[in-house]
Amino acid sequence: MVWVAVVVLVGGGVALIVTPAAVAHYQAMLFGARAPRGCIVLEGLLLLLSAVALLLAHIAGVLHD
Repeated sequence: MVWVAVVVLVGGGVALIVTPAAVAHYQAMLFGARAPRGCIVLEGLLLLLSAVALLLAHIAGVLHD
């Protein structure tokens, strides 16, 4: 299950980093406010960092399947 979470986090992070303009556009359509591209890229980087932290915790034995 940890591997599924890591794959989802990495996929989401890469999607946010690769297409920040599209995400900003859809966010403006849904919520009425447009986020700057830098914020969306930062969100993608934080998702990647979360995936790395989750993977390292799993390897260290902190998490139990």
